[in-house]
Amino acid sequence: MPYTIICHDKSNHLDVRKKSRDDHLKYLETFKKKIILAGPLLNKKGLPTGSVIILDLDSETDVKKFIKNDPYKLAGLFKKTEVLKFKKVF
Repeated sequence: MPYTIICHDKSNHLDVRKKSRDDHLKYLETFKKKIILAGPLLNKKGLPTGSVIILDLDSETDVKKFIKNDPYKLAGLFKKTEVLKFKKVF
């Protein structure tokens, strides 16, 4: 089932995002066949303030494991993470 993960960065943590970005992208690469889309949320200045990932995993337990092992999460980047079921129409 597809799930949407919405992550909101902590304030003043752009440096943490930049330092962890390469590891985060390598991590996403290991889920390449499961990811429907992934990218940053941007503020009015075009700077990242969070992330959205939609991926097709078997259970919410798998989604929580995915989030737990994400290098951004391990680096302490996120202040809030939401998980929502997703239905792809187009």
